[in-house]
Amino acid sequence: MKILFITQHIPYRPDSGITIKINNLLSCMSRVCDVSCAFIVDERERNIRDMEACGLNVSNHLIASRTPSSGPLRYIVHLIGLFALSREVRDALSRIMEREKPDLVWLEFGYVGHLIPLMKKYGVPVVYGSHNSQFKLDFGIWRSNGNLSYRLKMAPFVFLYLFHERLYFRMADRVLCISRQDMTYHARFIDPARLRLLPFLFDCRGPIPVPPLATDHPYVCMVGSLRAYQNFSAVMFAVEEICPILFDRDARLRLYVVGELPDAKSPEHRRLMRSLAGNGRVVLTGRVDSVVPFVKGAVAQLVALSIGSGVRTKIIESAVCGTPVVSTSIGAEGLPFVDGESIFIADTADALAEKILKLVNDGTVRRDMAAKAFDTYYEELSCEAGVRIIRKILHDLNLRAV
Repeated sequence: MKILFITQHIPYRPDSGITIKINNLLSCMSRVCDVSCAFIVDERERNIRDMEACGLNVSNHLIASRTPSSGPLRYIVHLIGLFALSREVRDALSRIMEREKPDLVWLEFGYVGHLIPLMKKYGVPVVYGSHNSQFKLDFGIWRSNGNLSYRLKMAPFVFLYLFHERLYFRMADRVLCISRQDMTYHARFIDPARLRLLPFLFDCRGPIPVPPLATDHPYVCMVGSLRAYQNFSAVMFAVEEICPILFDRDARLRLYVVGELPDAKSPEHRRLMRSLAGNGRVVLTGRVDSVVPFVKGAVAQLVALSIGSGVRTKIIESAVCGTPVVSTSIGAEGLPFVDGESIFIADTADALAEKILKLVNDGTVRRDMAAKAFDTYYEELSCEAGVRIIRKILHDLNLRAV
């Protein structure tokens, strides 16, 4: 049996939530059947080179598109691209379909629903895999961002994202949701009989063999690019409301913010710098080659999100690294970790600070929580679990896996 897997991200240098998810999904899928991948990416993207790093048992096809470099034209082309394919991309996909003759087409992540009608012309089932409730997330970011220029610029996108989602996703034979919350969201406009749960999968058979960051002080870490508004707002909440409580209660404690910083000319960067003026206890690392040493060396990871959808990779990664997590309800949404056992969940600055301090001051609680989180990960979110789930999805479509 053969699957043609189509996405707009080359995942062989897994350094973001999207690429980690796709890489691990392909790893699971390749254990079940033959897989061919078609990557539709801008020919100027650096990740085109990453196809050479593919260590999976899959075949790869590159469909290099080209978008205008100028701002206004690029904006218009992106809007049109939510509903129309260029002739070059359409012809390339048709050639790949004729060559590979797949039993199933699997579309993964983002606004690629307009590919569904084309793929269904070939008479094969089409699966759409979601990374999260994308419109729900994009709308939440748009509504929460106070920058008027951003809101005006993004308003057409938000409207068309909604239209794209409601028009195309229901055409798929199956829509795969990453959490039960996302299934509830999609059931508002897709027949629930077509929805299936496929959680975020993380490929690791034991604790990651990377040494932790060595410091002379305990620290809490926050992980994620601050160019994503949901991560930026979480860090500002931590810096402005949680850290004053923590630093007043424990003079040794630090906060490490691990990830790409906002653009130096952006309002977000100016606000961050103003908030940190004279505060040497918050460390901004910027982009790093690997977040693992920072996560493993922390007494806890703080996930203070107030906007979100889908599943936070950072929480699963903490479970694999043996680092306990303190999260808001939205941050932990869609994950099987249990509050008070394998994670701490709270939603106010005082309560989040209290949970962090409990982990800082009690090594037994830290160790027990980390052990329970790893066990939960392995049973429900590992690639071993993913292979079982993918087999069930294929069986549900009357397709025979290896």
